[in-house]
Amino acid sequence: MRVDAVGSGACVKFMQYRDTDDIADFGFVRVLDAVTNLPLGAEILTNIGGIDGAWGSEMGDFPPEAAGKDVRLEFQFTSDNGSEFGGWFLDDIEVLAK
Repeated sequence: MRVDAVGSGACVKFMQYRDTDDIADFGFVRVLDAVTNLPLGAEILTNIGGIDGAWGSEMGDFPPEAAGKDVRLEFQFTSDNGSEFGGWFLDDIEVLAK
């Protein structure tokens, strides 16, 4: 996708359900340059860990460095070898102008 008219006024919104070990499991969302695959600015959502009792909405602002670029969103989750947690589940991902 290209972040043009909305510039850094863009944000990502999605539904998530977390069933993770809050100590050794973690994740983040960041915006990448679609050409170089390098991160643009800081991660837009961090500390993806913990346990939710239900699905919930999450939103994060695009960094100013994304303005005018072709971008790609990266959702990354890392877990230890524990098997008692289900993971990080995503649905209804949208990119919106703020």
